[in-house]
Amino acid sequence: MKNVSIVLFNNNSVLLDNVEKGLTLTNQCIILDNSVGTTIGSNANSYMLYDNLARNQTALTLPDQNADSAGGLALYDNNTNLTFNCLNSGTVDFYFTIPEAKEVNSMGVAGANLGTSTAVWEFYTWNSDTSAYEKKAEGSGKLDNSPIFNTFDTVTTNRVRFRFITTAPLRVGELGFGKALRFPVPPSIGLTPARWSTNDQINIGRAENNTLSGNTVIKRGSTESVKFDKLEAQWLDDNFIDVLSYEGVPVWFSQDQKYKQNNVIYGNWETSSKPSYESAFRSSLSLKISGAV
Repeated sequence: MKNVSIVLFNNNSVLLDNVEKGLTLTNQCIILDNSVGTTIGSNANSYMLYDNLARNQTALTLPDQNADSAGGLALYDNNTNLTFNCLNSGTVDFYFTIPEAKEVNSMGVAGANLGTSTAVWEFYTWNSDTSAYEKKAEGSGKLDNSPIFNTFDTVTTNRVRFRFITTAPLRVGELGFGKALRFPVPPSIGLTPARWSTNDQINIGRAENNTLSGNTVIKRGSTESVKFDKLEAQWLDDNFIDVLSYEGVPVWFSQDQKYKQNNVIYGNWETSSKPSYESAFRSSLSLKISGAV
């Protein structure tokens, strides 16, 4: 029998964290296989797309754009203030080709007028065996500037297509695709969803005798704070060290891609506390993402 790591919890505290052979499991135990690192549970559906392969494109085919469009570079420059502005409504396609085939399991859109253009979106990857594009994601009903993030089974490809079907010309700030990181455990207690909070600045107007007058609201986006507990240290070594080089670069993050696909944030991120060993083999990871929801 191969070695396995057994963790015994009581009231969310680690009582036993050891490597043994042939231990009997009870309903108080979680079993992890050391041969593959942390096993991803069926309720672990948090994803983060941090390495946008669109930035590596070597060929880009775009729809017609109007005179005030910022051009193709605006689609992957980490800046949703600069947008690609389509000339026409209807069906518009964006094609990206990267130098070599890479694993892709997700797509993202940010800074787009999805509401006013009543956009329906579709995402396709190229299948070199069938010489055809295959649809991997689709959706509709988003508000203006609300980000899109969809995950799907991993494929290996070097070509993708974003398709939008609109009733008014599309304006879009960022398009993204790549291999999103899937966290092996669900978020811990204390998760602060961005959709429940706002960083907006409210300036309250008052008249001379202290009565209220008109107020102004300066939009500042939202912040999502999330913590992942009981992460195997080996998982951090194998998966998260690469992510650290993208700290400060905008990402797409979803706390639950299985049940809450529309609850997405696109924005800059940071580790709000540095990971450290909390037991012999485990640590926790806290993230803060500030942006648009």
